[in-house]
Amino acid sequence: MSTPLPVCILNDTRVDRHHGCERVMGAIEALVARNGMQVTGSCPAHADWKDPAFLKALEGARLVIVNGEGTLHHDRPAARRLLEIGAYARATGVPAVLVNAGWEANGPELLAMLRDFALVALRDGASADAVRAGGVACRVVPDLSLYLPAPEAGAAARERIVFTDSVDRFKAVALDRCRRQVGGDTLSIVFPPPGAAGYLRFLRQGFAARDALTPAQLLRIVRLRNRLGRNSFTRTEPFLSALGRYRLLVSGRFHACTLALITGTPFISVPSNTSKIATLVADAGLAPWRASTDLDANSIAHASAAGWSPQEREAIATHVADARSGAERMFRDIRELA
Repeated sequence: MSTPLPVCILNDTRVDRHHGCERVMGAIEALVARNGMQVTGSCPAHADWKDPAFLKALEGARLVIVNGEGTLHHDRPAARRLLEIGAYARATGVPAVLVNAGWEANGPELLAMLRDFALVALRDGASADAVRAGGVACRVVPDLSLYLPAPEAGAAARERIVFTDSVDRFKAVALDRCRRQVGGDTLSIVFPPPGAAGYLRFLRQGFAARDALTPAQLLRIVRLRNRLGRNSFTRTEPFLSALGRYRLLVSGRFHACTLALITGTPFISVPSNTSKIATLVADAGLAPWRASTDLDANSIAHASAAGWSPQEREAIATHVADARSGAERMFRDIRELA
Protein backbone atom coordinates (compact mmCIF):
# COMPACT_ATOMS: atom_id res chain seq x y z
CA MET A 1 0.00 0.00 0.00
CA SER A 2 1.46 3.36 -1.04
CA THR A 3 2.16 6.08 1.50
CA PRO A 4 -0.41 8.94 1.36
CA LEU A 5 0.88 12.14 -0.17
CA PRO A 6 1.22 14.94 2.42
CA VAL A 7 -0.87 18.06 1.80
CA CYS A 8 -1.58 21.22 3.77
CA ILE A 9 -4.90 23.04 4.07
CA LEU A 10 -5.24 26.79 4.44
CA ASN A 11 -8.39 28.49 5.76
CA ASP A 12 -9.93 25.76 7.87
CA THR A 13 -13.20 27.54 8.67
CA ARG A 14 -14.38 25.18 11.40
CA VAL A 15 -13.11 27.71 13.94
CA ASP A 16 -16.19 29.78 13.05
CA ARG A 17 -18.39 27.08 14.64
CA HIS A 18 -20.71 27.02 11.65
CA HIS A 19 -22.44 23.94 10.23
CA GLY A 20 -21.80 24.95 6.63
CA CYS A 21 -18.09 25.23 7.37
CA GLU A 22 -18.18 21.89 9.18
CA ARG A 23 -19.65 20.31 6.06
CA VAL A 24 -17.14 21.95 3.72
CA MET A 25 -14.12 20.90 5.75
CA GLY A 26 -15.52 17.41 6.23
CA ALA A 27 -15.88 17.09 2.46
CA ILE A 28 -12.33 18.32 1.83
CA GLU A 29 -10.87 15.87 4.32
CA ALA A 30 -12.93 12.98 2.94
CA LEU A 31 -11.89 13.75 -0.63
CA VAL A 32 -8.25 14.16 0.37
CA ALA A 33 -8.23 10.73 2.05
CA ARG A 34 -10.16 9.10 -0.79
CA ASN A 35 -7.52 10.21 -3.27
CA GLY A 36 -4.46 8.91 -1.49
CA MET A 37 -3.48 12.09 0.33
CA GLN A 38 -3.10 12.99 3.99
CA VAL A 39 -3.48 16.34 5.75
CA THR A 40 -0.18 17.01 7.54
CA GLY A 41 -0.70 20.70 8.28
CA SER A 42 -3.70 22.99 8.64
CA CYS A 43 -4.07 26.72 9.19
CA PRO A 44 -7.40 27.93 10.63
CA ALA A 45 -9.40 30.81 9.23
CA HIS A 46 -8.43 34.28 10.50
CA ALA A 47 -4.92 33.06 11.46
CA ASP A 48 -1.64 34.08 9.85
CA TRP A 49 -0.50 31.30 7.54
CA LYS A 50 3.08 32.56 7.97
CA ASP A 51 3.01 30.90 11.39
CA PRO A 52 6.27 28.90 11.75
CA ALA A 53 4.45 25.63 12.50
CA PHE A 54 2.39 25.85 9.30
CA LEU A 55 5.39 26.87 7.21
CA LYS A 56 7.28 23.89 8.59
CA ALA A 57 4.43 21.56 7.59
CA LEU A 58 4.39 23.19 4.17
CA GLU A 59 8.06 22.34 3.66
CA GLY A 60 7.21 18.64 3.74
CA ALA A 61 3.97 18.90 1.74
CA ARG A 62 3.42 18.03 -1.89
CA LEU A 63 0.54 20.49 -2.28
CA VAL A 64 -1.42 23.19 -0.45
CA ILE A 65 -5.22 23.35 -0.70
CA VAL A 66 -6.75 26.77 -0.09
CA ASN A 67 -10.41 26.76 0.94
CA GLY A 68 -11.78 30.04 -0.45
CA GLU A 69 -15.37 29.98 0.85
CA GLY A 70 -16.73 33.51 1.32
CA THR A 71 -13.41 35.28 1.83
CA LEU A 72 -12.66 36.57 -1.67
CA HIS A 73 -14.87 39.58 -2.25
CA HIS A 74 -14.65 43.38 -2.39
CA ASP A 75 -10.82 43.46 -2.28
CA ARG A 76 -10.84 42.63 1.42
CA PRO A 77 -7.47 42.48 3.17
CA ALA A 78 -8.34 38.94 4.26
CA ALA A 79 -8.69 37.97 0.60
CA ARG A 80 -5.25 39.33 -0.23
CA ARG A 81 -3.66 37.52 2.71
CA LEU A 82 -5.23 34.24 1.65
CA LEU A 83 -4.14 34.53 -1.97
CA GLU A 84 -0.56 35.49 -1.09
CA ILE A 85 0.19 31.84 -0.41
CA GLY A 86 -0.06 31.12 -4.14
CA ALA A 87 3.17 32.97 -4.95
CA TYR A 88 4.90 31.67 -1.82
CA ALA A 89 4.04 28.06 -2.60
CA ARG A 90 4.99 28.45 -6.24
CA ALA A 91 8.41 29.87 -5.28
CA THR A 92 9.06 26.88 -3.04
CA GLY A 93 8.00 24.38 -5.70
CA VAL A 94 4.77 23.33 -3.99
CA PRO A 95 1.62 23.59 -6.15
CA ALA A 96 -1.26 25.53 -4.61
CA VAL A 97 -4.91 25.00 -5.52
CA LEU A 98 -7.86 27.25 -4.72
CA VAL A 99 -11.14 25.42 -4.17
CA ASN A 100 -14.67 26.21 -3.06
CA ALA A 101 -14.29 29.94 -3.60
CA GLY A 102 -16.70 32.72 -4.32
CA TRP A 103 -15.39 35.76 -6.22
CA GLU A 104 -17.05 39.15 -6.32
CA ALA A 105 -16.05 42.81 -6.79
CA ASN A 106 -12.29 42.23 -6.70
CA GLY A 107 -9.83 44.36 -8.64
CA PRO A 108 -7.06 43.43 -11.07
CA GLU A 109 -4.41 42.97 -8.37
CA LEU A 110 -6.25 40.15 -6.67
CA LEU A 111 -7.17 38.67 -10.04
CA ALA A 112 -3.49 38.55 -11.01
CA MET A 113 -2.72 36.62 -7.82
CA LEU A 114 -4.91 33.75 -9.04
CA ARG A 115 -2.33 33.01 -11.74
CA ASP A 116 -0.03 31.59 -9.06
CA PHE A 117 -2.47 28.72 -8.45
CA ALA A 118 -2.20 25.44 -10.33
CA LEU A 119 -5.97 24.98 -10.19
CA VAL A 120 -8.78 27.45 -9.47
CA ALA A 121 -12.28 26.17 -8.71
CA LEU A 122 -15.14 28.61 -8.13
CA ARG A 123 -18.36 27.55 -6.50
CA ASP A 124 -20.76 29.44 -8.80
CA GLY A 125 -21.09 30.53 -12.40
CA ALA A 126 -21.06 34.27 -11.72
CA SER A 127 -17.73 33.99 -9.88
CA ALA A 128 -16.28 31.96 -12.74
CA ASP A 129 -17.49 34.49 -15.31
CA ALA A 130 -15.75 37.32 -13.42
CA VAL A 131 -12.48 35.40 -13.19
CA ARG A 132 -12.53 34.23 -16.82
CA ALA A 133 -13.23 37.78 -17.97
CA GLY A 134 -9.86 38.64 -16.44
CA GLY A 135 -8.14 35.94 -18.44
CA VAL A 136 -7.74 33.37 -15.66
CA ALA A 137 -8.74 29.77 -16.33
CA CYS A 138 -11.02 28.15 -13.76
CA ARG A 139 -13.69 25.53 -13.30
CA VAL A 140 -17.04 25.56 -11.55
CA VAL A 141 -17.63 23.07 -8.74
CA PRO A 142 -20.67 23.87 -6.57
CA ASP A 143 -20.18 24.46 -2.88
CA LEU A 144 -18.58 21.51 -1.11
CA SER A 145 -21.24 21.59 1.62
CA LEU A 146 -23.34 19.67 -0.91
CA TYR A 147 -20.88 16.78 -1.18
CA LEU A 148 -21.50 14.57 1.84
CA PRO A 149 -24.92 12.90 2.19
CA ALA A 150 -27.57 14.23 4.54
CA PRO A 151 -29.30 12.14 7.24
CA GLU A 152 -32.30 10.18 6.03
CA ALA A 153 -35.48 12.24 6.25
CA GLY A 154 -38.10 11.02 8.68
CA ALA A 155 -41.68 10.21 7.79
CA ALA A 156 -43.16 13.10 9.79
CA ALA A 157 -44.98 15.78 7.83
CA ARG A 158 -43.27 19.14 7.42
CA GLU A 159 -45.49 21.54 9.32
CA ARG A 160 -43.69 24.66 10.52
CA ILE A 161 -41.59 27.58 9.26
CA VAL A 162 -38.07 28.15 10.54
CA PHE A 163 -35.78 31.18 10.44
CA THR A 164 -32.02 31.60 10.64
CA ASP A 165 -30.13 34.85 11.03
CA SER A 166 -27.83 36.73 8.62
CA VAL A 167 -24.18 37.77 8.73
CA ASP A 168 -25.58 41.31 8.55
CA ARG A 169 -26.83 41.98 12.10
CA PHE A 170 -29.49 44.45 10.92
CA LYS A 171 -30.90 41.92 8.46
CA ALA A 172 -30.73 39.35 11.25
CA VAL A 173 -32.90 41.57 13.44
CA ALA A 174 -35.34 42.09 10.55
CA LEU A 175 -35.55 38.32 10.03
CA ASP A 176 -36.29 37.79 13.70
CA ARG A 177 -38.96 40.49 13.66
CA CYS A 178 -40.64 38.69 10.78
CA ARG A 179 -40.31 35.38 12.62
CA ARG A 180 -42.27 36.79 15.52
CA GLN A 181 -44.97 38.10 13.18
CA VAL A 182 -45.60 34.69 11.58
CA GLY A 183 -44.94 32.56 14.65
CA GLY A 184 -41.91 30.80 13.20
CA ASP A 185 -39.15 28.82 14.90
CA THR A 186 -35.46 29.68 15.17
CA LEU A 187 -32.64 27.40 14.03
CA SER A 188 -29.08 28.70 14.21
CA ILE A 189 -26.43 27.59 11.72
CA VAL A 190 -23.74 28.91 14.08
CA PHE A 191 -23.23 27.59 17.58
CA PRO A 192 -21.47 28.92 20.69
CA PRO A 193 -18.28 27.56 22.23
CA PRO A 194 -18.74 25.48 25.37
CA GLY A 195 -18.95 27.06 28.79
CA ALA A 196 -20.19 30.37 30.13
CA ALA A 197 -17.22 32.32 28.74
CA GLY A 198 -17.78 30.81 25.30
CA TYR A 199 -21.45 31.71 25.40
CA LEU A 200 -20.68 35.30 26.36
CA ARG A 201 -18.21 35.49 23.47
CA PHE A 202 -20.95 34.19 21.15
CA LEU A 203 -23.27 36.98 22.32
CA ARG A 204 -20.54 39.60 21.86
CA GLN A 205 -19.77 38.47 18.28
CA GLY A 206 -23.24 39.59 17.22
CA PHE A 207 -22.79 43.33 17.57
CA ALA A 208 -20.32 46.15 16.98
CA ALA A 209 -19.11 48.61 19.61
CA ARG A 210 -20.98 51.44 17.92
CA ASP A 211 -24.27 49.64 18.51
CA ALA A 212 -23.99 50.78 22.13
CA LEU A 213 -24.93 54.24 20.85
CA THR A 214 -28.41 52.83 20.10
CA PRO A 215 -29.36 50.88 23.23
CA ALA A 216 -32.68 49.62 21.86
CA GLN A 217 -30.95 48.19 18.78
CA LEU A 218 -28.21 46.66 20.92
CA LEU A 219 -30.80 44.99 23.14
CA ARG A 220 -32.56 43.49 20.10
CA ILE A 221 -29.28 42.08 18.81
CA VAL A 222 -28.29 40.59 22.16
CA ARG A 223 -31.74 39.02 22.60
CA LEU A 224 -31.48 37.54 19.12
CA ARG A 225 -28.00 36.13 19.74
CA ASN A 226 -29.26 34.57 22.95
CA ARG A 227 -32.15 33.00 21.05
CA LEU A 228 -29.76 31.69 18.41
CA GLY A 229 -27.51 30.21 21.06
CA ARG A 230 -30.43 28.45 22.73
CA ASN A 231 -31.65 27.09 19.38
CA SER A 232 -28.39 25.68 18.09
CA PHE A 233 -26.74 22.28 17.78
CA THR A 234 -23.06 21.60 18.34
CA ARG A 235 -23.11 18.74 15.83
CA THR A 236 -24.11 19.05 12.19
CA GLU A 237 -26.17 15.86 11.85
CA PRO A 238 -28.82 16.97 14.37
CA PHE A 239 -28.90 20.39 12.72
CA LEU A 240 -29.60 18.78 9.34
CA SER A 241 -32.23 16.48 10.82
CA ALA A 242 -33.98 19.47 12.39
CA LEU A 243 -33.83 21.49 9.16
CA GLY A 244 -35.33 18.56 7.27
CA ARG A 245 -38.49 18.66 9.41
CA TYR A 246 -39.62 22.13 8.27
CA ARG A 247 -41.82 23.04 5.34
CA LEU A 248 -40.05 26.39 4.76
CA LEU A 249 -36.73 28.00 5.66
CA VAL A 250 -36.44 31.81 5.74
CA SER A 251 -32.78 32.76 5.84
CA GLY A 252 -30.02 35.23 5.19
CA ARG A 253 -27.29 32.57 5.31
CA PHE A 254 -25.74 31.06 2.17
CA HIS A 255 -24.91 27.74 3.76
CA ALA A 256 -28.35 27.43 5.32
CA CYS A 257 -29.65 27.54 1.74
CA THR A 258 -27.17 24.96 0.42
CA LEU A 259 -28.04 22.63 3.30
CA ALA A 260 -31.74 23.19 2.61
CA LEU A 261 -31.11 21.73 -0.85
CA ILE A 262 -29.77 18.45 0.51
CA THR A 263 -32.49 18.16 3.16
CA GLY A 264 -35.24 18.94 0.64
CA THR A 265 -36.38 22.01 2.55
CA PRO A 266 -37.90 24.81 0.43
CA PHE A 267 -36.35 28.17 1.23
CA ILE A 268 -36.59 31.88 0.63
CA SER A 269 -33.91 34.37 1.55
CA VAL A 270 -32.79 37.92 1.95
CA PRO A 271 -29.44 38.83 0.33
CA SER A 272 -26.23 38.09 2.23
CA ASN A 273 -23.06 40.23 2.19
CA THR A 274 -22.52 39.25 -1.46
CA SER A 275 -24.77 37.94 -4.22
CA LYS A 276 -23.87 34.33 -3.34
CA ILE A 277 -27.43 33.26 -2.47
CA ALA A 278 -28.76 34.69 -5.73
CA THR A 279 -26.05 32.87 -7.70
CA LEU A 280 -26.84 29.63 -5.86
CA VAL A 281 -30.51 30.04 -6.77
CA ALA A 282 -29.60 30.69 -10.42
CA ASP A 283 -27.10 27.83 -10.69
CA ALA A 284 -29.44 25.36 -8.99
CA GLY A 285 -32.28 26.24 -11.38
CA LEU A 286 -34.63 27.60 -8.72
CA ALA A 287 -37.26 30.32 -9.09
CA PRO A 288 -35.49 33.72 -8.85
CA TRP A 289 -37.94 35.04 -6.24
CA ARG A 290 -36.44 32.67 -3.69
CA ALA A 291 -33.38 34.91 -3.44
CA SER A 292 -35.20 38.19 -2.92
CA THR A 293 -38.47 37.67 -1.08
CA ASP A 294 -40.05 40.46 0.95
CA LEU A 295 -40.12 39.82 4.67
CA ASP A 296 -43.86 40.00 5.20
CA ALA A 297 -46.54 37.53 6.18
CA ASN A 298 -48.09 37.35 2.70
CA SER A 299 -44.81 36.53 0.95
CA ILE A 300 -43.95 33.88 3.51
CA ALA A 301 -47.41 32.33 3.32
CA HIS A 302 -47.09 32.17 -0.48
CA ALA A 303 -43.67 30.51 -0.28
CA SER A 304 -44.85 28.09 2.37
CA ALA A 305 -47.78 27.00 0.26
CA ALA A 306 -45.72 26.77 -2.94
CA GLY A 307 -43.04 24.37 -1.69
CA TRP A 308 -40.75 23.16 -4.45
CA SER A 309 -42.16 23.01 -7.94
CA PRO A 310 -41.63 19.75 -9.89
CA GLN A 311 -39.13 21.59 -12.10
CA GLU A 312 -37.20 22.77 -9.04
CA ARG A 313 -37.08 19.30 -7.54
CA GLU A 314 -35.58 17.94 -10.75
CA ALA A 315 -33.12 20.84 -10.98
CA ILE A 316 -32.00 20.37 -7.37
CA ALA A 317 -31.33 16.66 -7.91
CA THR A 318 -29.23 17.49 -10.97
CA HIS A 319 -27.35 20.29 -9.20
CA VAL A 320 -26.48 18.17 -6.15
CA ALA A 321 -25.40 15.23 -8.34
CA ASP A 322 -23.22 17.57 -10.44
CA ALA A 323 -21.73 19.05 -7.27
CA ARG A 324 -20.71 15.63 -6.00
CA SER A 325 -19.31 14.34 -9.29
CA GLY A 326 -17.53 17.66 -9.90
CA ALA A 327 -15.90 17.52 -6.46
CA GLU A 328 -14.66 13.99 -7.10
CA ARG A 329 -13.20 14.92 -10.50
CA MET A 330 -11.55 17.99 -8.99
CA PHE A 331 -9.81 16.03 -6.25
CA ARG A 332 -8.63 13.38 -8.70
CA ASP A 333 -6.98 16.22 -10.63
CA ILE A 334 -5.58 17.66 -7.40
CA ARG A 335 -4.08 14.25 -6.66
CA GLU A 336 -2.29 14.33 -10.01
CA LEU A 337 -0.86 17.77 -9.21
CA ALA A 338 0.44 16.44 -5.88
